Amino acid sequence: MAMKRFFILLYLIISSLYVLGQEKPKHPIDKWLDECLTKDESTAGMLKCADEAYKKWDVELNKVYKELLGVLDTDSQKRLKESQRAWLKFRDDEFKLLESFYSKKEGTMFLPMHAFDKIDIIKNRVQELNGHLQIIKDM
Repeated sequence: MAMKRFFILLYLIISSLYVLGQEKPKHPIDKWLDECLTKDESTAGMLKCADEAYKKWDVELNKVYKELLGVLDTDSQKRLKESQRAWLKFRDDEFKLLESFYSKKEGTMFLPMHAFDKIDIIKNRVQELNGHLQIIKDM
């Protein structure tokens, strides 16, 4: 019995290490952003790329949100709408917070940092909604 537990534990450790070693495939928007940033590494270029990437993530957010709404029952749709309204308030408040401390920084490097932080916020929401959608599709 102890040997069986040992092999199960060993299997779990090895499979966990394998999973941790695997790199997640990049989202097409992230790939696009990487390519865009290599074309123009100036601050203006980074800001232009970040602005376009943000717009692409916003389109993706709306697409995933609508797709998720389409597979939910009426009660869950109501809850998703409430959650999204709350998230939009969170996003706006978080953007205000970012603005409050990035606006006090000197140096052009903080401009792209601010833009990329905003991208991360919307990208994280897309990933959350996509996770919900995948759970429902797998049911």
